[in-house]
Amino acid sequence: IDLDAARRTKDLVIPRHIGMYLTRLLTPRSYPDIAKKFGRRDHTTSHFAVKKIERLLKADANLVAVVDAIKARIIGGPNV
Repeated sequence: IDLDAARRTKDLVIPRHIGMYLTRLLTPRSYPDIAKKFGRRDHTTSHFAVKKIERLLKADANLVAVVDAIKARIIGGPNV
């Protein structure tokens, strides 16, 4: 998946937002740094993405499982 592409199709947006969320969660990077790494112009995009994923995680158990699995693969842990 080309997460830094300019396209905003649904098949790219949610994975991109998850990437931004995990980058914020697992690194000391600032919102402007995250936005730049994902090919965005300013920090509002990454801030929006992180807040959106936080909101979705409260309501979607399937998304929680997906994000937890990705996080486990990144940091290592059980079932990696």
